[in-house]
Amino acid sequence: MRAPRPLSTLARLAGAAALALALGACGAVTAPGAKDPIASLRDAGAHSTDGEIVGRWLLGELLVPGGTPAGAREARKRLEGIGANSGAKSMLASLGRAIDDQGHGRNARAAAAYLDALDAARVSAHPDAPLVGWFAANRLLGLRSSVAGLWKKSREVVLRAIDHPGKLGWRARGELVEWWSLDGLPDEAAAARPAGAAGTTADATPLIDLAARRYGCIESARFAGPFGHLAASDYRVHHEAERAGPWPPVFTRDPQRRGPPRVLGAERRGCQLSAVAPEGPGEGGAAGGIFYVETFVDLPAEREMLIAVQGAYAILVDDVEVLTRDTKQWGIWPRFGVRLRLGPGRHRIVARVGGRDTSIRLLAPDGTPLGVATSADPTPPYSLVPPEVLPDPNPIEPFLTALGVPPQPAPKVARALGLRGAPRAERDVGDPIARYLAATIAHLEGQDDVSAVLIEPLVADPARATGPALAAQAVFLEKDPIFPASDGQDLVKDVRARAAEKDPELWYPRLWLALEEADKVGLSEMTRTIEALADRFREVPDLLKTLAGMYSRLGWRVEHVRTVKEAAARFPDDVEVLGALLRIHDGDGHIAQADAVAARIRELDPDAEIELERAIDRRDYAAAIKELQRLGSARKDRKDIAARIADLLTRAGKRAESFEQLERALAKAPDDADARLALADARFARGERDALQKALIEAIRTGADTSGLRDAIELLDGTTELSPYRLDSKKVIAEHEASGEVMPGTAARVLDYAAMWVHEDGSARMLQHEIIRIQSREAIQEHAEQRVPEGLVLKLRTVKRDGSIHEPEFVEGKPTVTMPHLEVGDYIEVENLFVLRGDGQGGLTFQGPRWFFREEKVPYWRSEFIVVSPKSRPLDVEASGPVPAPEIVESGALVTRRYRVDKSPALPEEPASAPISEFLPNIRIGWGIRLDSTIARMVDAAADETPRDPRLVRIAQAIARSPRSPDAGGGGQGKAAGAAQDARGEGGGAAPSKDEQARRIYRWVLANVEPGREDDGRRVVIGKSGNRTEAFLYLCRLVGIDAGYGVVSDRLTAPPRGPMSEAETFNALAVRLDTGEKPGAGAVRWMFVRDKFAPYGYLPSSLRGQPAIVLKPGTPREVTPSSGAHDGVVTEGVVEVARDGSASLAIEQRYEGKLAIALRSALESLPDAQLRDAVESRLLPQMVPGARLQEIEIKELTEIDRPLTLKMKIAAASFARAQGGELVITPPFGVRVASLASLPVRETPLYLSEQIATRSEVRLRVKLPAGARVVTKLAPSKTDDEGRAVRVNDRVDGGALVLDRFLDLPAGRVQPDAYAKFQQFARAADSALDRDIVVQLDRDGR
Repeated sequence: MRAPRPLSTLARLAGAAALALALGACGAVTAPGAKDPIASLRDAGAHSTDGEIVGRWLLGELLVPGGTPAGAREARKRLEGIGANSGAKSMLASLGRAIDDQGHGRNARAAAAYLDALDAARVSAHPDAPLVGWFAANRLLGLRSSVAGLWKKSREVVLRAIDHPGKLGWRARGELVEWWSLDGLPDEAAAARPAGAAGTTADATPLIDLAARRYGCIESARFAGPFGHLAASDYRVHHEAERAGPWPPVFTRDPQRRGPPRVLGAERRGCQLSAVAPEGPGEGGAAGGIFYVETFVDLPAEREMLIAVQGAYAILVDDVEVLTRDTKQWGIWPRFGVRLRLGPGRHRIVARVGGRDTSIRLLAPDGTPLGVATSADPTPPYSLVPPEVLPDPNPIEPFLTALGVPPQPAPKVARALGLRGAPRAERDVGDPIARYLAATIAHLEGQDDVSAVLIEPLVADPARATGPALAAQAVFLEKDPIFPASDGQDLVKDVRARAAEKDPELWYPRLWLALEEADKVGLSEMTRTIEALADRFREVPDLLKTLAGMYSRLGWRVEHVRTVKEAAARFPDDVEVLGALLRIHDGDGHIAQADAVAARIRELDPDAEIELERAIDRRDYAAAIKELQRLGSARKDRKDIAARIADLLTRAGKRAESFEQLERALAKAPDDADARLALADARFARGERDALQKALIEAIRTGADTSGLRDAIELLDGTTELSPYRLDSKKVIAEHEASGEVMPGTAARVLDYAAMWVHEDGSARMLQHEIIRIQSREAIQEHAEQRVPEGLVLKLRTVKRDGSIHEPEFVEGKPTVTMPHLEVGDYIEVENLFVLRGDGQGGLTFQGPRWFFREEKVPYWRSEFIVVSPKSRPLDVEASGPVPAPEIVESGALVTRRYRVDKSPALPEEPASAPISEFLPNIRIGWGIRLDSTIARMVDAAADETPRDPRLVRIAQAIARSPRSPDAGGGGQGKAAGAAQDARGEGGGAAPSKDEQARRIYRWVLANVEPGREDDGRRVVIGKSGNRTEAFLYLCRLVGIDAGYGVVSDRLTAPPRGPMSEAETFNALAVRLDTGEKPGAGAVRWMFVRDKFAPYGYLPSSLRGQPAIVLKPGTPREVTPSSGAHDGVVTEGVVEVARDGSASLAIEQRYEGKLAIALRSALESLPDAQLRDAVESRLLPQMVPGARLQEIEIKELTEIDRPLTLKMKIAAASFARAQGGELVITPPFGVRVASLASLPVRETPLYLSEQIATRSEVRLRVKLPAGARVVTKLAPSKTDDEGRAVRVNDRVDGGALVLDRFLDLPAGRVQPDAYAKFQQFARAADSALDRDIVVQLDRDGR
């Protein structure tokens, strides 16, 4: 028996997936009183001689809960005994044998059984025939390399299935055509090929075109694009190309793109269609985005047909959308292809695709080619009769529909005409065998989350799940997008361990677990285990290949060579194994043997580059070029071939031929920066002195990367465009010393200089040059280590007082350098050049760095900033602080601006200063940065594109409907089962309001999710680590709450000085909830989901009552609520004062807002035993100096939506000072405001941040000693200043002194010219709050 896993590991696994799996298995429970499916299969199979019935029994033992290896052996024995005439080779019988054999390493027998299943499915009336056909065909493709001569054994059956697919289905036929194109077509072509011909048939048709015909791929099409602006949601937008009628040559330009979409040609290579640029390269052929492909087909009569477009998001036929694939919809992507009925005549087919490459197949319903001609000519008219959409042709569609994936809606125009299509026949989607097949097919489609949901009923009870079912589940879980990587890996390991325990003869789980263990114990320790597996499962190539790789990594050559040779002997059709054998023969000098192996590799894979690699290794460039030309003729889609040939021609010294190859390469890929640079270099070498400059202009025009060309130009010239702006450091230092200026401070910046050259495409180069004078030992310590500047370092050195230069030594990997021989009076000089990349849109926008002319601590002798920019791009210049007007010079197409500030003193360090960009003299430059475009990009970034996984839907429902807020893990199966009950509606009670659901989700997220780097809401929920906001939004959306992002203008943000700073005014990202029962009902909340102890709906005070923009299409504007929890504390209670000045206090303090958040956070990490000491040592001294804590009670600690209350009893030995017959009371719980106004004057704004802002209310009833009376005159007072307020209403009530105080100091800023007024307010506030109160004691003590 396997040793039990450690408890901590099991807990972590539960934390990752317990609830997801528990909820996902809700439908897996056998109905009460129903017979166990495996028992029914056993009963039927044990008494039957029907191959299909016995085959289902075998499949049940392999896959259905309760099946066992012993039961599978018994069923297999029964199956083998009934004979071929009784259906031993029927569809399900053959499928059962195939799955059994392949899972247990009997690949040859598995291939034969899959072939039988394929042949039987072709003529079967069973509803699972398309599933079985696709499954078997795919498995046969995967076994090609491990079963020698498989194609020759299978050829007759496969060709019959391709020509007459029957019930196989079109997806199975596609897999078989692929197999034929790989193994059958080359043999047929070789047999028909005339002597001396290569790569063509007798009629000179390329092999890849022959394959395309058999696939049913079209030959004529055209493209349009790119549309959109590279936003994640572009794919679902109905762009202009979907309109009826012919396309215009050029479409309307997207405001966020440099160039407009346009009509493009199509280059065809076999099935693949690629958009090519129009004459003269332009953005249309180079940039990414959404593309449309269009073709026309003429039908002689009414036909039913299938249309399949690779990578299509939508298909339109005769201007009617017949297929929609919105990837936001979970489970939609397997909906590949649409079945239609079209009338006679011409029909237009348009597909929206996500890139420049696609393929279109037109097929008959059985998957054979439709056999009609297509055209790219848009001029003839096409049909106006809408197509009739027939039932979805995809084999797993019924399973997807059962999981909640909405079916393709009938087009509106078709519904209006009554064309609804034939209904789909009902079928049992709960059958476990069919469900296993559907899950595997979803995996083939890359939809492992769908696979994991489909297989759940088979593995819901791990104790009854079979080994093969668990092994399949592990494969799906590896790439299931809801699991974080670490949790998913642990879960996969656990599932595979269970699979190996259930069925020790499953080879793959055992191999995977051994490799996992090797990572811990080392490769050498696990070689014996892998050797034993390779010997046990001799028909599995992966085991020997893994073993050979281990030997190679360990450096065990003898064992490596032996294993590779053994693998080549066992698996002579495995190209990977043969490649390893070839390298061994070449390395050992066995040329004849190597040539034989290379010939075999070419026979198996005509596209293999093995001869190319061998030719390059021996520097036989002629042979290498010949092989590349062969590959290029066969693979016209390989755009790298021409550039690689050019490189080899250059190596061989044939520059003229290299030049021609580079031109062809660039024509195919106008955005290939490397090819453009290589071509320009070749032209320059041929004598075209301006070749690089011309190439730079063309690269800018096409939107390609220009940095390589600029670097080449600068290297060639030995300078840069900024060379005229470089300064002579010796001259600068000499001028400074000659001036006699003495600059205060430990160091002085003699030169702070930059020159920036901005190009029209939005890229720029910036030269920076600074010289620092060392004026003290402190400066040596501070500046001796200099960080290596970015970009190209031109100078980094010490300039001694005598003018000598000392260069530092650069140490690889060290981010700093030590300036050598640094002494007082020396200078440090740093000069560097770096690149600012463009926006990728040809210069629609540009934003340069902010340049400061002054800083804290260090004085400036000379600060200068120069900007050279194109006149065609008017600059936006925003200046802050006292920046002098620039010197502007226009010269041709350029404008030069020169800013210079001399002798800037160091800015004094002042406490609570505003951000330096507000007051230090600085400028920044740019163009095209506007608020509307910035918000538009935010809308794109905030778009909700995460699919609604049904497992997460059930989790969200369980959280929102259960007042106990079920844990998503870590709580074990008990909580998961309770959550599942709630999700199924078994918990009873009415559903809570949307606002209450959102509140419960909020509490769950804060209680369970730790901050982390994961941003996918699904993985955050399951892994309980990551972005809390994303988890909250995702869960809210899953239960139907309108939740999204918005941006708020922070009250503390400085007023904009121009379009760039205006674009930054909405700078606070917040969550917006609409919890109204109906859309637009007005129940809107703005909030943060960040701090663990923030109350639901909390928004910082500086964001309340502020303008906000909702980040969704249309960008509606709102104002955030002005109400909310006060960020403050209310202190109430009773104080009893004794005659000696001591007192006992019974108080309650209620903390709200940020203070409650901070205090709860501190208390959470504090052990109970330390609570009393912590409060007494940290809190009490600020409230009542010298007090001792007697009792404390904390209320509402976990109720984050309520104020946190501290109920305390305090003893104060000196609450009041005794002076003769009087007591002098200094009011407790005070806040000093004057500390913020301690400076006599300020040069910088006073910044009252959220951390400084406070609100305090004190209401204390002070019981005085008997006979005592207050002699201080008490009168109400108030002080106000720009929203800041202090109220004091102390009074005597019934012989007791009542302290009634209020202070509100909101976040904000005080400008230097308003500082004097604030000082007056602060002094008046402290005078009112700190005023002592004198109490006269009765002399007799009565």
